[in-house]
Amino acid sequence: MPPFAVAADFKHANQIKVGVMLVNLGTPDDTSVAAVRRYLNEFLSDPRVVEFPRLPWWLVMQLFILRFRPRKVAHAYTSVWQEEGSPLLVYSKAQATALQEELDVYFPQRFIVALAMRYGKPAIHDVMDEFRQQHCRHLLIIPMFPQYSATTTASVFDEVTRILKSWRVLPQLHMPMNYHDRPSYIDALAMSIEAGWQKNGRGQQLLMSFHGLPQRYHRAGDPYYCECMKTARLLADRLGLKDAAWQAVFQSRFGREPWLQPYLNETISMLPASGVHSVDVVCPGFAADCLETLEEVAEHNRDLFMNAGGEKFQYIPALNAQSGHIKMLVDIVENETRNWMAELERYNDPEQMDLGLKNKLTGFVMNKNFLLIWVLLFVSFSAMAGTPVPDYRTQQIADHTHVIFGPTQLPNAENLGFMNNPGIIIGSDSVIIIDPGASLESGLLRQVKKLTDKPVTHVFNSHIHGDHWLGNQAIRENYPKAKFYAHPEMIRKAKESEADSWIKLMSKLTEGATEGTHAVIPENSLADGDTFKIGGLTLRIHIMPATHGDTFKIGGLTLRIHIMPATHSYTDAMFEIVEDSVMFTGDNVTYMRIPR
Repeated sequence: MPPFAVAADFKHANQIKVGVMLVNLGTPDDTSVAAVRRYLNEFLSDPRVVEFPRLPWWLVMQLFILRFRPRKVAHAYTSVWQEEGSPLLVYSKAQATALQEELDVYFPQRFIVALAMRYGKPAIHDVMDEFRQQHCRHLLIIPMFPQYSATTTASVFDEVTRILKSWRVLPQLHMPMNYHDRPSYIDALAMSIEAGWQKNGRGQQLLMSFHGLPQRYHRAGDPYYCECMKTARLLADRLGLKDAAWQAVFQSRFGREPWLQPYLNETISMLPASGVHSVDVVCPGFAADCLETLEEVAEHNRDLFMNAGGEKFQYIPALNAQSGHIKMLVDIVENETRNWMAELERYNDPEQMDLGLKNKLTGFVMNKNFLLIWVLLFVSFSAMAGTPVPDYRTQQIADHTHVIFGPTQLPNAENLGFMNNPGIIIGSDSVIIIDPGASLESGLLRQVKKLTDKPVTHVFNSHIHGDHWLGNQAIRENYPKAKFYAHPEMIRKAKESEADSWIKLMSKLTEGATEGTHAVIPENSLADGDTFKIGGLTLRIHIMPATHGDTFKIGGLTLRIHIMPATHSYTDAMFEIVEDSVMFTGDNVTYMRIPR
């Protein structure tokens, strides 16, 4: 038996994959006192959780805590236990399944997603062993704790690295430390809260309840408290709440020493006396509902509030497997593994062209003057065959706005010249497209039809570069009544010669894969002051210096146009979705001033 573990069927030619492990805290196997005792023994024995001299703490555990506490905790679990198991396990499994399905759409057979628990089952050791057997040479560990603490995230790291000491072939390892201020996390929380308000009404005050921590851990340098408060501030800003309309509080105190304050149970008991008779509670630090949210908050603290004179209590569920939460996880996976992709493709397909040189060119994509020079010099590297372009990931970045994140590679036969980030804005009865891309079959319309059955009625092209607008052809063929708009200078340049130049360039770069493209040049110029009433929305156009400020009302949304004299080209237009606080600026999109 070898001293270090390897896959049972290891061969040097094995295809390698990326293992993605979602790790949450843990749960007992069932509601029996014995199962709860086993779980608590493992949990409370972790020196990261309880920072206390080991021998005295072991004696306290064995003589007092594990003799009496398991019965109380087991009773609490019986009130929230589900047919499939503990809530934390059920919701966490749903997250892993949804993430796997989402990744499979855009990255087939590349990722293996699995759930692990730091304590209990499925154990990290067993999941990592399965990753090893499936030849995962790259591991992404995602601790499902938005705010970092040594008691949670660091403990996961300890266990992962302990296990890796027994592996012969060490994987490349990434583990994000937190995501407490990630825009997509704040957005997902905000959308969940707003959905709760829309369904059940809005209370006088929103309590954001985070799991507690001993104050001495904070004084020792643990950043958990600071990250909780930052999450709370960002969420309050995103919801537009005044200071008096929200509080951050802490729950689940254990023992007699001071923990982070204010305490949830004390705060909620005092609210009715201060005139707050309706309250909403959300737990932003919990990625999935569990005993602490469903029993402690939604049951016990509800009773405290109502018994103190409260009239209405609403617990807003954790994000669980909501679509916004899964899209946030997809973002994390994509960001954390981006640098691995070229290596994986080369390793798994030695006959494939060397993508390394090609990827070095992508840094010039934002500057099309450099792009044209370099792609013409290195066009011979675009040597892949392929017919319809793959589906690329669509992310909802605001209430009505979706963006397709196109490939970072240069135009080639595989992507049919598709390399931009089209915008899809869904109104009440129609769809607006910002920059449909370059190819005859960009995949854009497939994504539109997945999102809605409403027709595309308006298309806006941001500038003259053909990788953004030659896809007008596909929209014209599918939606003959759609109207196309652009900067007047773009229309002039396209009619003169640049449309033909871009068609020829794309054909060359894609080795003829885009043959048959013809230019659908926008027939409508954007002029300052134009106002469009479409589908209940006002779309206003902004063109500078001479024509700026047009606004379109489309499908209940406002699209405002901004055009500068020379930002990315001399034909640039910026498109603002007013209701969503979204701005499209050629190759980029921002949400609430945050680049996406």
